[in-house]
Order: sequence, then C-alpha cells, then structure tokens
Amino acid sequence: EAKNFTPSLAEQAELLGEALGMELVHEETEAAVGDYNADLVFIEEGTDQRIVVENMFNRTDHDHLGKLITYMAGLGARYAILLAPLRYGAAFGKGRLRVEAYIDTGEKERTKEIFDKLCEKRQEIEQSISEELEWNSIDDKRASRISLYYPDEIRLTEEARWPEARAWLVEAVGKMRDAFDPVLKDLRD
Repeated sequence: EAKNFTPSLAEQAELLGEALGMELVHEETEAAVGDYNADLVFIEEGTDQRIVVENMFNRTDHDHLGKLITYMAGLGARYAILLAPLRYGAAFGKGRLRVEAYIDTGEKERTKEIFDKLCEKRQEIEQSISEELEWNSIDDKRASRISLYYPDEIRLTEEARWPEARAWLVEAVGKMRDAFDPVLKDLRD
C-alpha cells in the first residue's frame, strides 16, 4: 500500500475529503510516530484539525487498529480513518445470493490495476476456494467485484432455508478471505 495506494491518495486529497464532507490538505506521508509511520496525515481546512489515515489491503486486524490509535494520539489527530480498498460482503437480489470481494480504492485506474493483478492469480485463487468465481471489472464504474454465488436460487420468503444460507455465507466469506488475503499480501509487499 505504501508504494501505490498511499501516494495516489496523498495526491488526491479531494477524493477523501469529498467522501468525508471535509476540505483536506495533505500534510505528510509516512509520518513518524515512535517506531511506526502513519500512512497519511491531512489537515482540515478552516479548522486545522489533523486527520490520520491508515491504509490496508488485508482484513482489519488488531495491529492496524492499534497503530491507528497510536498515530491519532501521537500526532494529536482529531479523526482517524482506516481505509481498506478491498472488502468482503454479501449481496442478495433476483433470487441469487453471493459473497463478494469488492474493490474500490476511490480511484478507477488504481482499482482496475488491483483487479488486473488479482486476475493474474485467478487460477490460484479459484483453486484455493475449490469453486469458480465470477470476475467483474465493472468497466463503467469505479469499483470492481469478484463473486462467489450460492449454488441454488433462494427467495427471501423461504425462511426455512435461512439457516442453510447463513451457514453458507459464513463459510464462503472464510474461503474468500483465505484465498485472497495471501495474494493481497504479496501484492502489497
């Protein structure tokens, strides 16, 4: 994240500011706080309040959250933001249930770059999950998505099947994380 996403976001403070409803000015990249470095520090125009940002590609963990609190205290920041360009979620529509890895860096070109790099590892990822995924770069949008679908059609009115669907969702999210997280770690390194 330090090589690609962080510098890109630093150059485009207005994107983050727009999402937060603030006017931001980039103050520092890799700001030292003790033995660690905060990815980004911004100042809110008009209030001079600091905003510290920690980027990550993997799932949220105690390490990133702990560092974010340290950065906030060490830099006197009023706000702390944890950004994850890839997140896992579930969606339901038209009788189809899916789990997805949703990629949105806030920048269309960077999102597509990450999606393309993941596509290069498609065989490895699908082999790890033991199922074929649907890869959708959503070219007319800023985001991209990689989905794993529930094997059968299911309706919201089929309450008797909800426990089965819920169990599938939990297992499917675990499979997606186990398959994507090592690949994302390699991309980050």
